[in-house]
Amino acid sequence: MGFLRALGTVVSLLLAAAGPPAAAAGFDPLALQPETADADDTAAAPASWHGSGPGLRLELAREQQERASGGTQGYGSVVLDFRGEWRAAAGLRLALSNRYERRSGGDGTRQRNALREAYASLAAAPGWYVDLGRINWRNGVGSGYNPTDYLKRGADIEQGSLDPRAQRENRLGTVMLRQQWVGAAGSAQLALIPALAAGPESSLTAPGWSRTNRDRAALLKLSPSLDEHTSLDLLAYARAGEGPQVGANLTRLLGAAWVVHAEFSSGRRAAADGAPLRHADDSALGLAWTTAAGAVLTLEHQRDGAARQRALFARLAWDDAFGIAGLDVSAFVRRTLDSPARRWQIELGWAAGDRDDIRLRWAGSHGAADPAAALTPRHSLNLAWLHAF
Repeated sequence: MGFLRALGTVVSLLLAAAGPPAAAAGFDPLALQPETADADDTAAAPASWHGSGPGLRLELAREQQERASGGTQGYGSVVLDFRGEWRAAAGLRLALSNRYERRSGGDGTRQRNALREAYASLAAAPGWYVDLGRINWRNGVGSGYNPTDYLKRGADIEQGSLDPRAQRENRLGTVMLRQQWVGAAGSAQLALIPALAAGPESSLTAPGWSRTNRDRAALLKLSPSLDEHTSLDLLAYARAGEGPQVGANLTRLLGAAWVVHAEFSSGRRAAADGAPLRHADDSALGLAWTTAAGAVLTLEHQRDGAARQRALFARLAWDDAFGIAGLDVSAFVRRTLDSPARRWQIELGWAAGDRDDIRLRWAGSHGAADPAAALTPRHSLNLAWLHAF
C-alpha cells in the first residue's frame, strides 16, 4: 500500500497545481469516444509518443527486473517498428504494420516478429468502404478494461508496458472482410472472420493466424448519430463454439471538462481457454476530468463477470507536463477488489528532438488475480531511446 499512498500524494500535488477545470476549447472529448467508421479509421496512428505515426522507428532499451522468485535480471532489446500506408489507386489504400524485437538476457537471446496489420481498403462507393486483410479493429471506450473489445483474444504481443492502452495498440490484428457504411444517420460496420489453419507458431516469420483466427466469427457494430456531446455504439458478436454476445459503448460530455463513459457486454463465454461457457455481464464505468493545465485524470470501475472479478482503475495522462514542451507523463494503478492483486506503472517521455524520444518506465505488479494465490511482487525499470527515420 505504500506505493498507492505515494501515487495518491503525487496526484494530489498535480491537482493542486492544475487549477480549475479546463475550458471546452482546451478539451477534446473525442479522445474517449469510440472509433468512427470513416474512410481512414483503420489507418489512424495510435496516440502515444512523439513520432508514433507512419514510418520506421528504432528503439534501444535496457530493462532491470526484480523477479518474483527473488533476485534481479537485466535485459537489453532492439526493436524495429514500422507503420506504412500507400495510396495504390483512386479509392484504394494499402497498409502495413510490423514490429520486430531482439531481446537478450536471462536464458539467452530471443527474436520475435509481429505482423500487426496488413490490409487493403477500397472506397467502393460514396459512404461505402470495404477492408480486407489483417486489421487491428479496436472497440471500447473504457480506459483500462474493454469488455466489447471482442477481437482481443489471442492477439496480445509480449511487451514491456503494462498499460492496457499500449497493449491493445500493439497487438496482432484479425484477418477479416469488413464493410463500412457511413451516412447522415450514423454508421454500420460488419466483419466476417474466417477460421485459419494452425501453422508453425514458433518460427520467427510465423504470422500467428491461428491465434486471432482460430474460429469463424462475425462482428456487427452500429453507431447512430446522436448529438455533439454524446456517442453510442451497439455491438453484436458471434463466434463458433460460443454463445452470442451483445455490447454497448456510451460517452457523454458533461460541462466543459468532464466526460463520463460506460461500456457493457453480456453473453455466454468462457473465463479462459478450455473453461466451460457461462453467462457473464462485464462492464467498465468511468469519469474523466481534464484540468486547465491539460492533465487528464480518469477513474473507472471494472467488472469481469466470467472471472467474477471487480477492480478499480485510475489513470493520469499529461502531455507537455508542468508546461514543459515535449515532456509527457502518464501513470495508472489497478486494484482488484476481490484479492490483494494490483499493478501500476509510471512513464515519462521526453521529446529530445523532432525524431528522438527518451522514455523511462517504472512498473510493478503485486499478488495474483486468484485471491488464494500467494503474493508475488515484481518490479521493472525500463530506459529506452527511440529514433524515427
